[in-house]
Amino acid sequence: MQDAVEGALIGAMIGDAVAAPLHWMYNWPEAQAYTRKFFGGRLRGLVSVPEAARMSHPDSWKYFAKCDPAAEPAPQLFGDAKPWQTPGTTYHAGLQSGDNTLTARLLLTSAASLHTSRGFCADDYLERYLSLLLDGKGTGENADTWVDESHRVFIRNLAEGASPAEAGLDDCCLTGLALATPVQLAYIFNRDAADLASRCQLQFTHKQEDMAAQVGWWGDLLRHLLAAVAQGWDGDNGGGGAQQSSSSEASVQAGIHAATAALCATFSAGKVDLQSTMARFDAHLLGTAARDAAAGGVRSASAAVGRESAGDGAVDDNEGLWRGDEAAFHGPGAVFSLR
Repeated sequence: MQDAVEGALIGAMIGDAVAAPLHWMYNWPEAQAYTRKFFGGRLRGLVSVPEAARMSHPDSWKYFAKCDPAAEPAPQLFGDAKPWQTPGTTYHAGLQSGDNTLTARLLLTSAASLHTSRGFCADDYLERYLSLLLDGKGTGENADTWVDESHRVFIRNLAEGASPAEAGLDDCCLTGLALATPVQLAYIFNRDAADLASRCQLQFTHKQEDMAAQVGWWGDLLRHLLAAVAQGWDGDNGGGGAQQSSSSEASVQAGIHAATAALCATFSAGKVDLQSTMARFDAHLLGTAARDAAAGGVRSASAAVGRESAGDGAVDDNEGLWRGDEAAFHGPGAVFSLR
């Protein structure tokens, strides 16, 4: 479990660093032309970002123009304000190759707070959050050019006298999903605790109710991915460790690939809509997992419930969804319980 969580966080940081030059390029032909011109068409390793590439984003200006750093109550958030005033600046022009964006660094800030506090502590998280935003440029912890609107609004509202619990933006976006990921991982075996902690954390920056719902579904997807991995391990190998079962490996990989493809499709337009993704993943994973469980000796009645719950991919009823989970992963020989 520890290895899985560490891998998830490291993978997030790698993905963030690789994707930074293409942030908010949603026109695919433009993105292809950009990568061909500046990176040879395909990224094959750590390469320097050409200076021209930092000033050639096709449509960043319409976002940068929405903010005047000089008029903000905490100009130290922005560091050098010149990129915000220069058309074509990429969102993360201040980063060196392999460096991480502010969002990724805040993700690690959340993880560090959870580790130190042995759980979610709103006061500790808020202190670290503000420290990175307000002092990060001076300490070198944050070299990112871009500051997400949620952070700008939070600082602006604080400066106008709002309490931290009231200062957040009424918004639902991928930034909120990223910030909540360490909390969901920390409480992966306790959905109620995960949702409560996430709500407390997101109240600072993403207060919209739909954000809390999306984060809940995101946590469910993380639990199901863990379940898919767990299905590939078959108890104790006699030496105190787990041993992968070749019989279930194919279905495990299929479940993980199905989840990955669904998530890529969900996020490709920069939107947060995980309910349909959840249904697609459940239909695939629960179907294969229930069949494997039945073959492994789990009660046939439970396996039948799991197959029925998986159905044709239309998962409307959350209770039915959980019954399917229980059928697939509970009972004799179950690897772990989602509850």
